[in-house]
Amino acid sequence: MTHKPGKAAVAKHRMELRCEAVAVLKRFNMIAGRLDLYEQYLTLSKTYDVKLAGPFLVIKGGRPQTEQAGTKIKATTLRELQ
Repeated sequence: MTHKPGKAAVAKHRMELRCEAVAVLKRFNMIAGRLDLYEQYLTLSKTYDVKLAGPFLVIKGGRPQTEQAGTKIKATTLRELQ
């Protein structure tokens, strides 16, 4: 076998790329987790009084979906509300 010059440099560069890939994957997972939390918040806020408290959702209590502030909502879209 012949010795290839620069083999150590290539191995070092591959290791650097792997480290960068792991860092990017961790960041992606963190962002995906936050997006899931916001999606849960939006879903729960349709039925419950929900607050974001750091990385947690605080659910205070339920409210009927068809009532808001004592009046019934008959509109199904935002334009019908205006």
